[in-house]
Amino acid sequence: MYSHAGVAVALFVLFCIIFPSKPPHPPSPSSAIQRTEFWLGIKTLCKNKNVLFACFAYSISQGVMGVWLSVMVNNFRPLGISDQDIGLMGFISVISQCCCAIGIGFFTDRLKQHMKMILLLLLVLATVCFVWLMLMCLQIMPHTLGCLYAAVILATSINFCCCPLFFEMSVEIAYPVNESLVGGFLTAFGNFTGILFLLIFFIPNLGFVWINYALVGSTGLAIPAVMMIKELIIESMLMK
Repeated sequence: MYSHAGVAVALFVLFCIIFPSKPPHPPSPSSAIQRTEFWLGIKTLCKNKNVLFACFAYSISQGVMGVWLSVMVNNFRPLGISDQDIGLMGFISVISQCCCAIGIGFFTDRLKQHMKMILLLLLVLATVCFVWLMLMCLQIMPHTLGCLYAAVILATSINFCCCPLFFEMSVEIAYPVNESLVGGFLTAFGNFTGILFLLIFFIPNLGFVWINYALVGSTGLAIPAVMMIKELIIESMLMK
């Protein structure tokens, strides 16, 4: 603990001494343009239908899945899956999510004009994988440990690939609202959705079957919301 505290203090001191308040030159033409102030930015986001659609799609798809990983044991224990396998399943899925999101982000950065289409494709694929997982958890389809691993890793990885794309698209359509404000806006509603999901567990005698339907609905409902977004690439055009 003391060593961790020492490293944290040392980094904080170096940050205060060395880290500049801003770069000597703007990193891009768009970053040099004056952004809206905080409260005006909030009002602008709340009045922008495209941002609200993107926020809803992000919140329901990422908020539900993010907290589900901490309670997915309730889906797999009735199937006789051990806690060790469930933990390993979650660990591998998190590592896969990180790697896949970086790869998709790198790929999409070169195809910004097709970001909406890529998002829709990823959400459809994630929904298909969650349906596959649901059918196995409900024992409608035969399940094996390998299939459960594959379904969880594929569904969560594909769905999480949407995360950086939602942030990028929201920043584009909310421009010139500050990027940090847009990111905080999405994150706040994503966390709020996760809280609502966890609060459902306090309803007595509800059981855990509903979790399977919630997962499918989380990505399925995000699809029409993304379809309603009018994609704008204003910032990208300015950078060119």
